[in-house]
Amino acid sequence: MFELQNKSLNLADCLDILVELYKSGKREFIDLIYIDPPFNSDRNYNIPFEGGELSEKAFADTWSRIGYLDQLDMVSKISPRLYKFLVSIDQTDIPKSYITYLTVMGIRVLYMRELLKPTGSFYYHCDPTASHYVKMMLDMIFGMENFRREIVWQTGSGSWGKSREGGEAFPYNHNIILFYGKSSKTTTKKHFTLLTEEQAIRKFPIDDKDGNGPYIWNVLYKFTDEQLKEGIKNGTIKWPEKNKFPVYKQYLRKHKGNPITDVWNDISHIIRTSKECLGYPTQKPEKLLERVILASTNPGDLVADFYLGGGTTIAVAEKLDRNWIGIDINPRAIEISEQRIKDLGKQLKKDFIISGIPKSSKELRKLIEDNVYGKDKNSKFALEDIVCKYYLKNVVGNEKKVGDDSIDGRFTFDFKNEKHSGIVQVTVSGNKNHLKNSCETMAREGHSMLVYVTFEDKITDPLIELSKKYKKIGGVDRVQLLSLEDLIDKGKQFDLPKDENSILGFDLSLK
Repeated sequence: MFELQNKSLNLADCLDILVELYKSGKREFIDLIYIDPPFNSDRNYNIPFEGGELSEKAFADTWSRIGYLDQLDMVSKISPRLYKFLVSIDQTDIPKSYITYLTVMGIRVLYMRELLKPTGSFYYHCDPTASHYVKMMLDMIFGMENFRREIVWQTGSGSWGKSREGGEAFPYNHNIILFYGKSSKTTTKKHFTLLTEEQAIRKFPIDDKDGNGPYIWNVLYKFTDEQLKEGIKNGTIKWPEKNKFPVYKQYLRKHKGNPITDVWNDISHIIRTSKECLGYPTQKPEKLLERVILASTNPGDLVADFYLGGGTTIAVAEKLDRNWIGIDINPRAIEISEQRIKDLGKQLKKDFIISGIPKSSKELRKLIEDNVYGKDKNSKFALEDIVCKYYLKNVVGNEKKVGDDSIDGRFTFDFKNEKHSGIVQVTVSGNKNHLKNSCETMAREGHSMLVYVTFEDKITDPLIELSKKYKKIGGVDRVQLLSLEDLIDKGKQFDLPKDENSILGFDLSLK
């Protein structure tokens, strides 16, 4: 089972992780989820996939109409209310890309909600292209009663975007952040911005030069007789003759500042020349995430971002002494995020870990060679678990790691109305002697098949020659060789015996 660990970067489609956590019963352990997914706004810079053909294919598969139908079926089994909403808008003239987007995001957010604590908060960052539909989708998931705010983030001085040639009057200048609570118990805190010197002089114009600083007379709505008498006596309260309520001296030094509203116009977007810019197309400024995290969490709380992108969420969470989890399907996002945490003085494997399932053998090789898997594991040792668990179908990893007779995984199959067993060996450095030992283990323990997976660049002739010395079973090789390229890039699996092609006998000895 996949387990999300605190302070971990995870390379994966978040849906795979969310489904596995849901099925395992792992619920209500995250305090804040912030996501900034692709906006479906037909702008290439909103598609953060720079990992080559495989990453681009992952994006296409995720947002395709085929993927939509599969995930709509998933929605129907979990949330009939959201399912009815999605089906109903599919009957309208709304572009199909919008409905696909809402379905693909809807199933993911459904699972994310299950991970939030009752006091948890959820922030969905989008733009006006589809924010109105996204809000309806979130109402179906969280309930209208748990909607908190629609935050308008003014991103800068304005951009004409695609509308410039069309002569539109108003430049594009904001994003939308939809804020929901898991329940009425959601953690929220008020925040204020300090007054500028000009604002302070204008708002607090009076100064008695008594050392207490500038102040203004403000209405005192609640007070006791004792407070009133004491205040009048020391000059901090007075009750003008025609006033319904007394007034008191509100000092600048006690003023918290201007309350932060749902319009954020004091945080600019990141430009390419900014020191904060890391070259990631959808990177958000740290001040933005700082405001979100401070408003909805306390030190030590767990913050999660399932569309990690440029890593701003986890970098700010680390600075604010929060625990964090980051997930992204793009290796580039993991790479940038890793560096941001390292720049804060944290060490890989000591202070945080990286895990995940690469989409190509090249990506897997890099992660293994960089030794980034697991806090305590050696990555080449962890390769055995990764291959058996995520790349080989119907294989169970071997729990025994020491004295395991070179067996990393096991599988069973039916052949000629009998139950047979097979073993898997995953090796970093495949060689003839090593393969021979694995074959001897197969024969000694009475297994019918051996699948030998090598980390080497290619399967050598001596390995092929040795494997061919073993008789076939059911028309397939008894000893089957696979490289990482075969397994991951080509999607090749080992073949199981077929009764119609079977041979007589099960002699496991060498020819």
